Amino acid sequence: YALAIGLIGLRPKPGVSIRNAALFAAAGLAFFTVRMAATTWSFLLYDGVYDRQLQALDHIPRGARLVTFIGVSCGGNWAMSRLEHISGIALERNLAYTNDQWAMEGGQLLTSRFYAPGFATDPSQVVTHPRCILPMWRRVGYSLVTFPRDSFDYVWLVTPPPYEKRLEQGLIPVWRGPGNSAVFRIDHNVPAATPGRWDTPPPRRYRRR
Repeated sequence: YALAIGLIGLRPKPGVSIRNAALFAAAGLAFFTVRMAATTWSFLLYDGVYDRQLQALDHIPRGARLVTFIGVSCGGNWAMSRLEHISGIALERNLAYTNDQWAMEGGQLLTSRFYAPGFATDPSQVVTHPRCILPMWRRVGYSLVTFPRDSFDYVWLVTPPPYEKRLEQGLIPVWRGPGNSAVFRIDHNVPAATPGRWDTPPPRRYRRR
């Protein structure tokens, strides 16, 4: 509210000519127009991305127990990807269980009683490059080999970082999409692959005093 009142309160100083005041107003209007055009274009681009990724929902049964792994940059960017919670649409459209919810107390009107240690809540859906050393996210290989397979029926990968194909052991592909995205049906009779060097949690780094 303080920021909004501050913006509303902007006005030329007393004595400024009408011409100069009009120039300032035109500059503000131009900035607003460019900003709105850029935002609209960004939404149009993401609309296409969402349409392509959501084709996966046609291959996920209604009521499925779904674990999703969504690739993010390893650079620790401050901006969140707009795909980090795309699996929540599977909850709404397919009534599937998704592991990108249930993180904040009172944040959702539903309560999860689903037993999947370490893979039941946000941000268990976020995965990074195998060589990423940021301790806040899990590496894609670690998630693929350690998630409790008895607790889920399907795996949805959304633009994951590169990973070894051997990590798909026990996962039957039912759909492959853009950006290396895929949907797998879990074969509960086949164990997960053996973790490799880069399929472990990143090392925790502590700041020296």
